[in-house]
Parts: sequence; structure tokens; C-alpha cells
Amino acid sequence: NLMKFIKSESNDKQIIITTHSPIVLDILDEKSLDRIIIAQSKKNDLDNSYQTEMRHLSNYEIEKAKLYMEEGYLSDYWKYSDLDSID
Repeated sequence: NLMKFIKSESNDKQIIITTHSPIVLDILDEKSLDRIIIAQSKKNDLDNSYQTEMRHLSNYEIEKAKLYMEEGYLSDYWKYSDLDSID
């Protein structure tokens, strides 16, 4: 219910949420896939530290997500794809 409320309120407002739970993705439709921003840890080879990079889904990832949505849930795409990998 919270996600439905946030989705309805986002029609005329910008709402930013962050979560570790992929289930919140299931409220999105295909038109909203460009709103997803993924934060990933990337290793810096110079000093072996990790940095956080943020990015939108690529066109390829959006098309792949649509396929998951045809058969099931968008959260399955997150859980069973390589989106959450760390370099």
C-alpha cells in the first residue's frame, strides 16, 4: 500500500526512495523503467578502494526487464540477473 501511495503521489511530485528490497520495483510499469537508478560499488585499481557509481538502466537492460515483466515480476530481474554485481 505504501508503494501504491508513493506512485500516485509521484504524478505531480518528485519522490526519491532508496532501498535494498527489490520487491518495491514490482509497483513500476514499463514506462517507469527509465526512473530506476542503480548504485554500484566499483573497485578503484589505483588504491584498491571502492567508489559508489550511480547509473540508469541501459537500453539493453530496459528491454531485458520488460521480458521479465511479461512473465513475472520486475523484482525477479533484479534477483536473477547481473544488475547487482560488484566489479
